[in-house]
Amino acid sequence: MGRNMTNTQDASSLGRRWWELVDKAAFREAAALAAPGAVINWVLSNERMRIADQWVAANENYPGSWRAEINGTVAEPGKVVTVTTVSDGPESVTAISIFTIEDGRIAGIVEYWPQPYSAPGWRRQWVSPIE
Repeated sequence: MGRNMTNTQDASSLGRRWWELVDKAAFREAAALAAPGAVINWVLSNERMRIADQWVAANENYPGSWRAEINGTVAEPGKVVTVTTVSDGPESVTAISIFTIEDGRIAGIVEYWPQPYSAPGWRRQWVSPIE
């Protein structure tokens, strides 16, 4: 029987390791952290990929290179959420990733890559910009 991720520190470490490898463009090494058949869902673009082959190929064929920097994690046994800034230089985006961990491996990832937008003018009197 595999090692269970009953410890939040272990789950957090696995999510951080994933992004460290992605930051180094070590996509095959990152994919090796996932269980066979694990998928990643990019919810906002309605895409699903098998991590071991389709996700690796999509990243290896990205037209450019990018860096990833983790801004924070929240973990519980069997789950870790990471908030990561991903940048290819001129463009920076935020990735919110929800990892499901089973037997010490990534069983699946659900990712949100939200696009920033301007706040509506009607609520200006109650808000201030984040600096």
